[in-house]
Amino acid sequence: MASGGGGAFNPLSLSPTAWYKADALVLSNDDAVASWADSSGNGNTLTQASGVNRPIYKTNIKNSLPAVLFGASQYMDSAAFGVALAQPGTVIIAAKAPAEVTVSHQAFSGQTGTARWVIYLVSDAYHLFASSDIAGDTATIDEWVILTSVVNGASSSLQKNTATAVTGNAGTYALDGVRLGGSSVPDAHWLSYILEVLVFSSALSAGNITNVQNYLSAKWGIT
Repeated sequence: MASGGGGAFNPLSLSPTAWYKADALVLSNDDAVASWADSSGNGNTLTQASGVNRPIYKTNIKNSLPAVLFGASQYMDSAAFGVALAQPGTVIIAAKAPAEVTVSHQAFSGQTGTARWVIYLVSDAYHLFASSDIAGDTATIDEWVILTSVVNGASSSLQKNTATAVTGNAGTYALDGVRLGGSSVPDAHWLSYILEVLVFSSALSAGNITNVQNYLSAKWGIT
């Protein structure tokens, strides 16, 4: 297992619903990722049964740590949560933007059309969707980012790194299960690296958001 920095703060102290980190995978370079365990302890493991749809594990990608590379048609799903995660909630992702940012690329979504929180980019901007859409900060090709989404109806927000969060109405959908790196929409896959993803069943306080962002920034070297 790879290891790296991140300081003393432990996201487990905030009781995440799901937590996926590339450095928890025990694989070799260029291995296909069939299963990605949930580090929250809640058992929301991501899987991909089809070999052609499995993303690829890559070593020494960011800050001497590994990453998971999602290509065309590659994605991973958890099982449905059983009880959908109602709003408010928070999703924080450390990832690399694709080499093309004008068409839709989805990093994070849910299992069904009416129970999903979608974090994606299109038309050179990051977006959050949960039945309505918020357009956030500009997306630049191949940039490393920490994307913080607070999904809370008309009080939702989307933040890129430490920039001022863009607020608006993201809609009312709940979240039932996780789809990472892909979409039910053809050709809307992420097409880049994902480092770490945390899902919380509450709107984190500003202080706790900062704690998670600082943890990810130190660990992955994203500023």
